[in-house]
Amino acid sequence: MAKLVCHAEKYKKGSVPSIERHNERKNRNYSNEEIDPSRTQLNYDLIPRESDGYYHSVMNLVNARDDPSGKKLRKDAVVLCEFIISSSNKFFENLSAKEQRRFFEEASRYLQNFFGKEHCIYATVHNDEHTPHMHFGFVPLTAGNRLCAKEVIDRSVLLRLQAEMPKILQGKGFQIERGEGGSAAVHKSVKTYKADMEKEKTALAVSIQKEKQELSQIAFAKAEIKSVEQIPTGKSMFGGKITVNEKDYKKVTSLAKK
Repeated sequence: MAKLVCHAEKYKKGSVPSIERHNERKNRNYSNEEIDPSRTQLNYDLIPRESDGYYHSVMNLVNARDDPSGKKLRKDAVVLCEFIISSSNKFFENLSAKEQRRFFEEASRYLQNFFGKEHCIYATVHNDEHTPHMHFGFVPLTAGNRLCAKEVIDRSVLLRLQAEMPKILQGKGFQIERGEGGSAAVHKSVKTYKADMEKEKTALAVSIQKEKQELSQIAFAKAEIKSVEQIPTGKSMFGGKITVNEKDYKKVTSLAKK
């Protein structure tokens, strides 16, 4: 059964515009080579976008929060949290485009109910990269309308998400299960996650090249063995011995040493 990918990231207000540009593909150039501009039209949003953009939507909620201390928003305050929801390519390959969309719709519905629909800003699905995935963003406001990312997505909340979401999706007919229990992977940033994936791809490429070399060596050895099997022989006058010419004899002894 496929594993559910659920990665979390936190952002300060200065990062919000760049997150929108990336999610909505508003940049002219991308360092991520996996993005295929010819397929960007296949991306879609599951939460209606505000015309004024992420920043306006986020700060409207932040400025309307309850702050008994009366203090201004700290410069290092987390105003936006994002989850990346995905799975393996094999999982998506077994789903039609309609079922893929339903998978993300159900995941988005669960997250909106979990964190409060009124706090959710976007749920954008990317189909123009190697693996389909959803960026789900919300303002981390508590039940008391306080801005507190540490409380809204602490470790216990993340573990609950890891346990609950796969079960909800299974109940909707998807063959998916939770990732490794208690894994710290859920805390990885998007940048770190993609960097790790690139390392795995590089390691896999090296491993494949090594296997190809070994197969090439085996093929060469098999060819040599076959050539030995085809060496012409003759019977000697002395007992049951056979004769070969000197060149073929050297080939046999060389192969035997190998």
